[in-house]
Amino acid sequence: MDLKFFRRLNGWTGVAGSAALSLTLMGTTHAGLFGGNKDRVVSPEEASSNEAAAVQMMQRAKDAETSNPKKAIDWYDDVVDDYPRTKAAAESQYRLAQIHQLQGNAKKAFKQYQKLLQDYKDSDHFADALKQQYSIATYYMENLKPGFMGIGANIQPSELIEMFQQIKDSAPYGEYAPLCLYNVGVINAKRGSRDEAVEAFESVVIDFPNSKTAVDAQYQKIQLLKYEAGRSNDPSIQRELEETAMDFENQFANDERSDDIKAELGSLEDQRTEKNFDIARFYENKGKLQAASVYYREVLKFPGNAHYADAKARLDAIVAQDPSLAEGPRKEKPVAEAAPAPSFPTVDEAKFLGPPPPDLESDKPRMRTSPEDVRPIPAEEVPTASR
Repeated sequence: MDLKFFRRLNGWTGVAGSAALSLTLMGTTHAGLFGGNKDRVVSPEEASSNEAAAVQMMQRAKDAETSNPKKAIDWYDDVVDDYPRTKAAAESQYRLAQIHQLQGNAKKAFKQYQKLLQDYKDSDHFADALKQQYSIATYYMENLKPGFMGIGANIQPSELIEMFQQIKDSAPYGEYAPLCLYNVGVINAKRGSRDEAVEAFESVVIDFPNSKTAVDAQYQKIQLLKYEAGRSNDPSIQRELEETAMDFENQFANDERSDDIKAELGSLEDQRTEKNFDIARFYENKGKLQAASVYYREVLKFPGNAHYADAKARLDAIVAQDPSLAEGPRKEKPVAEAAPAPSFPTVDEAKFLGPPPPDLESDKPRMRTSPEDVRPIPAEEVPTASR
C-alpha cells in the first residue's frame, strides 16, 4: 500500500480521514481514489469533489511552508500527483517552484517552473514562471564557474544552453525568446563553438528583425567574425564578415554603432586593396603581366584608396608593354608554375585567369606561447542579453 498515502492520511482528521481509510481497505486504488489517472474520464461531481480535496490538501501545505518547508513540499507534490487536473494542482506546482527557489535550489526551481509551463499552460502564473526561469538562467550565465575540465562547475554550458532553449520553446514569440537565442550565441562564442554561435545570432536577426536584440545579435556576429578572420586565412570568413557588416549598415543604419561598422568596412577595404597591390607588384616583378593586371584592376575598383594612383600608373605601363591587356586579361589557362597561395584570395577564382597569387608573408610562423594566443572566444567580452 502507498506509504505516501498513509503519511498524508495520518495528517487528516474526522470523517474525511475515516472515509478515505475505509475506501482504501475496500480495495480502491490510490490513483482511482484521488483522480491521478489523467486519461480517466471523470464526472462533474467527481471533478468538483477532487478539487475540494485538492484545495484542502494544498491549504495544509501552505500552513506548513514557514514551519516545515520540507513537509510543505511533500504535500504540494501530493496535490500535483493525485489531482493533476485541478486548479489546485497548478497552484501547487507553482508553489513548489517558489519554495525551491527561496531555499536556493535554483536548478530544482527551474525544473518545477518548467513542469508548470508544460502541464498548466493556462495557469495565471505562466508569465511569472517564464520570468523566474529567465532570471535563474541569466544568473548562472553571469556567474558561470567553469571549474577544471568541467569538474567543480556550478553548471555546464550545455545545460545552460538547454535552459535558455526551454524558455524560448515555452513561448516562441514571447519577450524572452530573442533574448534566449542571443544568450545561446554568447555561450557558444565563449566556449569556442563558432558555427553554433553564428547560427544563434542569425536566428535572432531572422526571427525577430524588429527587436533591439536583433541589432545586438548582428553586432556581436560581426565582432565574432572579425576575431575569427584575424586568426584564420579562410577566405569564407573574410567574405562573411564583409557581408554581415554591410547587412548591419543596410538594416540598422540608425544604430549608434553604425559609425564603428562603417569604419570596419573601410578597414576591410584597405586591407583588401593593400593585399591586391602587393600581389600585383609581385607578379609584375616576375614578368607575369597578365596576372599583375588582374590585381591592379582589383585595386582600381575602390577609388580613393592609398594605392589607387600607383595601381593606375602601373597598369598603364603594363598595357603599354602588352596592348592586348588593355581590355582585361586574356582567356588562357594559367601557367604551369604556380606561386604560393595567398593568405586569402581577393579575386573570384571563376573570374581569375592568371596564375594563383603568392603568399607575400616571409616570416616563419610564430609559436603560440601564451594562453592569449589560443583563446577560443572573442577578444571583447560579449554582453549578456538583458530586458
